[in-house]
Amino acid sequence: MLIALEKPSLEELSHYGVLGMHWGKRKAESASIAKARAVVAKEKSQYKKALKDQRNTSAFGAAAHKAQSNANSAHRELGYSLQDLSSAKILDKLKGKDKSSAQLKMESEYKKKGMGSNEASVAAYQHLKTQKILLALGAVALGIGAYKFHNANVDKIVKAGTLLQHVTADSTKGVNDAFYSSKNILDKIKYKGLYGNQLNVAGEAKVAHVKSIKVLSDIKQASHKNAKASLSELFKSDAEFAKGVKSMVEGNAMFGGPAAKKSLANLNKGKLDTKAYELFNRNLVNHSPDMQKLTDAYYKKLSSKGYNALQDINDVKYSGYKSVNPIISFNTTGKVEVVSVRKLIDKELETAKKVGYATIFGSGIAKTGAQITATVLAVDSTKSAINNRKAATYRKKHPGTKMTNTAIIRMLERQDQK
Repeated sequence: MLIALEKPSLEELSHYGVLGMHWGKRKAESASIAKARAVVAKEKSQYKKALKDQRNTSAFGAAAHKAQSNANSAHRELGYSLQDLSSAKILDKLKGKDKSSAQLKMESEYKKKGMGSNEASVAAYQHLKTQKILLALGAVALGIGAYKFHNANVDKIVKAGTLLQHVTADSTKGVNDAFYSSKNILDKIKYKGLYGNQLNVAGEAKVAHVKSIKVLSDIKQASHKNAKASLSELFKSDAEFAKGVKSMVEGNAMFGGPAAKKSLANLNKGKLDTKAYELFNRNLVNHSPDMQKLTDAYYKKLSSKGYNALQDINDVKYSGYKSVNPIISFNTTGKVEVVSVRKLIDKELETAKKVGYATIFGSGIAKTGAQITATVLAVDSTKSAINNRKAATYRKKHPGTKMTNTAIIRMLERQDQK
């Protein structure tokens, strides 16, 4: 395991200044932001207390049910307070500024759906900001097609200073000797949103963490062509290794269809084809004793040629992730350092999941930023439309209400969770 040295606390700021030197002043917060921030602090405290009470309560019976319900309620209220703080910041930013025509048009549309003035301003701002970010991401996605040829035929260098991302259930400041990571912006979002949520669903508790791993010295990543060539050389020169590869492919050929069976036939003739290489690459995640022995020998072969990384074929072609360049790094002792570890929060996971699905399905329909953007915004619009209908139904039953749409929806959600 590669362990990083502890870093100084980022919560402290100290310096040795020069007498008379002027430091920048932080802009004073508005009263509305300060009030919202105070509510967040209160709700955080309540949530921590609810979690502590839950841990100290028996796992079964009425008391456990009540403790779970209290924790859920506290978590919900914390989420509401964070939304309110975000809204206060947006309204403060918009105050006293000339609004764009797009902002005003969007606000008008939201008001027609029953939103109040402040609600409409916040919703319009968030919609336009999301649209801008997603169009930029979509532009990144357009370069993926040209990248495929490069992956197949040209070795790449992961340069010193690069920050890799590793999503994992492990919260320690270390990584396994061989670890999976990403450095492409779209890949990073996908793995946080999709794999992060998968980890949380699979575990009994929310365990998804993201590690930022700094590359200390250049890492050479083998192209598909050279990674396959290295495997082929090892297959031809090591009879025991060849026997293991045949056994692995034979196991996959039972369910892998004609292509896998053809690869097995080729292996029996002494030829390792592309399908066999891809099957081997996909099985690198398999840590059974037999496969691990083959994996170690393969990594040693690649290392002898100066490589410390190759691409994960599974997530590029087979798993559905449609990743750009998922990286498997190995034998990297002294070459990488974990610089930070943090737990992924619900809001970040949900946002990343939406973008992840949009880049997967959107790129399959039409490889344009507009398509990716439309896919994500459609998800948000659907949720917004449902909430607007709920609020409108409530107003019909209570025509004299002064409540905003947000207040109505929160009231209904609180009632549903009782």
